[in-house]
Amino acid sequence: MEERKSFLQEQGCLFALAIDGLIQQLSLRGRVAVVGWSLGTTLLLSVYCSISKLSDDVQQRLKKSVRTFVLLGKTYLDYKIDIWMTSRLEAATYPLGIPTLPRASNPLYDDKLSLEQEVPAFEEWVSYYQHGDLSSRNISELRFSQGGYDQSKQPTTQTMTPTELESTASLTTDLKYDTLLIAPDFRPLLEAQTNALLFDTQVRETWVKPNVWCLYGEASIWACIYAAWYLEERNQGLNEIFFKSLDAYVGLPSKDSGSTEMRLYK
Repeated sequence: MEERKSFLQEQGCLFALAIDGLIQQLSLRGRVAVVGWSLGTTLLLSVYCSISKLSDDVQQRLKKSVRTFVLLGKTYLDYKIDIWMTSRLEAATYPLGIPTLPRASNPLYDDKLSLEQEVPAFEEWVSYYQHGDLSSRNISELRFSQGGYDQSKQPTTQTMTPTELESTASLTTDLKYDTLLIAPDFRPLLEAQTNALLFDTQVRETWVKPNVWCLYGEASIWACIYAAWYLEERNQGLNEIFFKSLDAYVGLPSKDSGSTEMRLYK
């Protein structure tokens, strides 16, 4: 466990140094926002938690420039996912260490599907959804399976040419990518990072009280919406987090509506 903890901390420091390098190279000053999407929220929180482990000069530059952290389309705890999707759809991951729901569905867990069937089923599963009354914060209003798809909208991957899909997504079952972070032994560490974001006032003070936003699309898979509800329920004011749902969006700029979504994020 200590080796995994050190690895996660090292990744946070390396990404923080990269951000610092970009700030200096591009002369960014004052209002830098760092965004983590899906599995990227794991590394976003690693950056957030690493601040005290950086040299004083790096700390000072980051504290002066980084004013906002954005958790975008974050999702739930998932022990078995083995397909790394880098397409412009939300992938089911567990960057926050949040427990899943008993009713949760995921084609990648369906033993009745062959490997060849899992990939297209997964592509469809991360499609647009028509959930119920999300303002109720009632889990029963979430749509967990095919019955909740918005049939009027195609998954982004189904609108892409084979060449586009091949250039943006890996549909293999190897674990050479950041999916190594989803090993079950990482869960306590991911949960600890989330708790630091929620409750550790010293880390927040070290960053000079940056704004923290959680954005999710109301047409996303249930996991993104549930994770936001879970965080908001636990966010009792020690470290303020702002939450915003985006009507009819899936949580990341898609091929057909990217410019509109980016304006909403701003």
